Amino acid sequence: MRRYHHSLTAFLLVLLTAACARRPIQDGQQVGPLIQIRDLFTSCFLLEYEPGRFALFDTCRHRSGRPIRRWLEQLDANTNDVRHVFLTHGHADQIGGLDMVADARVYATAAERTQIRSEGGWVDRTLADGSEVALGNTTVRTHRVRGHTPGSVVYEVEGVLVMGDTVVALRDGSLAPHEDRRTEDPAENERNLAELARRLRGAKAELDWIAPARSGPVQGLEPLLALE
Repeated sequence: MRRYHHSLTAFLLVLLTAACARRPIQDGQQVGPLIQIRDLFTSCFLLEYEPGRFALFDTCRHRSGRPIRRWLEQLDANTNDVRHVFLTHGHADQIGGLDMVADARVYATAAERTQIRSEGGWVDRTLADGSEVALGNTTVRTHRVRGHTPGSVVYEVEGVLVMGDTVVALRDGSLAPHEDRRTEDPAENERNLAELARRLRGAKAELDWIAPARSGPVQGLEPLLALE
């Protein structure tokens, strides 16, 4: 029993140290045109792509959708105004609030469909690497970054990379691959992050923000290019 308590204490200390090294999530931070919405240890992102029309990137963890509802109310909107939901992957802390926006069109990769369904969610349209979705004059581009899950993706929208759980941002402004017990293949995650960095460098992409779910954001593309 004593050995168990020592192991548990050591594990909790590792978690606390890792959390303290990350940039904190600031509820309501403006990340380009997106709003980062904090939900305990994770977050999701809200975009008003046209007046009164919204898209969500993930739906946070709380099944009531309370954190999202609060921000919609501040924008004189409600859940009926959320027309599109882009899921980075199918874990429960990314799709918890999905029932709240039952009339929205939901996007994810085919590889995530089974996981999303197992959590009580659904997918209306499957995306592949390079898929683009037009929201009025706004384009959402999909980048496949497998590793955290078999079908995890990053979304590029209006100068922001919405990273899901592929990376975390550290207090010194750098990025680190997100590694926890739910990352299925950490090595593949790192390889695909490096490939994404090479692709964006080659395309001379102009990006203003990198926005992970499990930390605050960092500005510019350089932190991601450092993972190449």
